[in-house]
Amino acid sequence: MAVKNQEPSQLHDPVNSRVTFVNADGTAYKTILTATAADNSKELQLYSIIATSDDTVSRDLRFAINNGSNDIEQGDISIAPSSGFGIATPPVQVMANRTLPALARVLKDIRGNWFCWLAAGESLRVRPLTAVTATRTIAVSVAGWNFTRS
Repeated sequence: MAVKNQEPSQLHDPVNSRVTFVNADGTAYKTILTATAADNSKELQLYSIIATSDDTVSRDLRFAINNGSNDIEQGDISIAPSSGFGIATPPVQVMANRTLPALARVLKDIRGNWFCWLAAGESLRVRPLTAVTATRTIAVSVAGWNFTRS
């Protein structure tokens, strides 16, 4: 009898990264992280994308997945003033925000947790649609796992 999967797919090697935007950054894309593997066997499963802002006005962030040559825009998320800096305005959970889904690749795992996957060589990128107010900062943090397919 043949064995179909001698090495099952596994989550391992936690990954996390963060980018910040200040006024001098303008509206250019920044890469949050890139799925890399020498043999192209690894993918990323991102379980958390969180945005915070100490800006005094609402800002919109645009997310994109770069396939190595093109930014494929995925959608926008609105970040309220002072998100993550007070009880009244918690940080924005980007993947859980189903009213304005930011990423087309957001799926649910068997436990009901939202996640986004990136294939080897792809990058998750983000940019503000308007420049951040002077002396203010927007931060976007991601966390997840490397994923090896068998």
